Amino acid sequence: MLFVVGLNHHQSPLEIRERYTPGDCLPALLTSLGTLEGIHELFVLSTCNRTEIYCLLESHIQTFALDEVSTPASLLSLYHDIRDVWEQTLDIPPVQSKEASLFHVAGRAAYEHLAKVAAGLEAMILGEPQILGQVKSAYKQAQDLDACGPGMQKVLNPLFELVKKVRTTTEIGHSPVSFASATFQLAEQIFSDAKKSRILFIGAGEMIELVCRHFYHNGVKNITVANRSLERINPMISDFGVKAHTLDELASLLPHADIIVASTGSREALVNKKDVSHALKERRHQPMLFVDLAVPRDIAANVSDLDNAFVYTVDDIHQVISKHQAQRLTAAEEAHRIIQDGVEHILHQQRIQHFAPVIQEYREEAEKIRVDVLAEARRRLMKGDDQYEVLDALSKKLMKRLIHHPTKGLRTIASEGGDTDISLAKQLLGLQSPQEH
Repeated sequence: MLFVVGLNHHQSPLEIRERYTPGDCLPALLTSLGTLEGIHELFVLSTCNRTEIYCLLESHIQTFALDEVSTPASLLSLYHDIRDVWEQTLDIPPVQSKEASLFHVAGRAAYEHLAKVAAGLEAMILGEPQILGQVKSAYKQAQDLDACGPGMQKVLNPLFELVKKVRTTTEIGHSPVSFASATFQLAEQIFSDAKKSRILFIGAGEMIELVCRHFYHNGVKNITVANRSLERINPMISDFGVKAHTLDELASLLPHADIIVASTGSREALVNKKDVSHALKERRHQPMLFVDLAVPRDIAANVSDLDNAFVYTVDDIHQVISKHQAQRLTAAEEAHRIIQDGVEHILHQQRIQHFAPVIQEYREEAEKIRVDVLAEARRRLMKGDDQYEVLDALSKKLMKRLIHHPTKGLRTIASEGGDTDISLAKQLLGLQSPQEH
């Protein structure tokens, strides 16, 4: 059974989430949690939005359709054990830990939660695609530390296939819902190969860094940053290999930029129509995309009057995001239905696999009975007994031996006062249920 304990942005603020982030303590946390009774395998998913511990429990508390309303006491006890070990390993002060809203889900709910997380349905930005890779990395890291293995793999593989189905059959991840993704989509619409485009960032604040990160991770490597202070650019140089310039060099940088993204605190426009006009002439009027995320605007309003200068303001981007957010919400409804149906199918298959050895053993026992009864019938036929009498005796003996143990079992349950479901018993024995009479 899958059991999840954790916290995320839905119920815990950043100041709590950051306390529960394992960081360098992850190996120690995995080791300590692995010693708890009942836990067979586990991995820890830790991102800026969540830290969640996924546990595969031992077979003696195995169940496939756990009702969350009636969570067994053993799971409640395990939840507290996990929390205690977690806090002890990270040395979280008790007074602070009481403020944390740790949730726990098990069985079917845990499967659905993991599928929704991996599909981006639980992300701060709905449909975020990066989370699936983060789940896979978390599992691989735990695997490298011998915290999980084939058992968790059997859980994850069908869930990954389910997430793939969600991502390919719905529009959950197709429409940009962040400034960074919306900007990159605009670039893809204007340039045939956005990855080969040259991008100039004006400013070096948080917004610019987010957009820069998005472009970089989507294959754009020719990145230049112009800022009033070169020191603010240094972290971006080390992370993305950007070329750094001062704002005084803007006019000379414009002709070499296909995409210009601006977000500064300037009270005056930093990019004017005259400089852009000169840049377009030098570029032989190859298109330029301007994305102005600043308020007040960094790019003069009349720049949009120029041919081949495509200017988008922060309000334009907001409109794109709002439209696409609505599209994703519609897609999310379909994604939830797919996950619910998919998890039901996965658990159904797991139940079958769980009982496969019992079914196989029962078939082998039935085959032994068949062979034994058939051998006796052949001996009688070789002696010259009447063939019809032999067949009659064979059928009676075969029936008697095959129904002996099921009949005995039902009588035992009945005598012990068990609340046996008669319709289920009839279904198991291949009989009609009472409703079918």
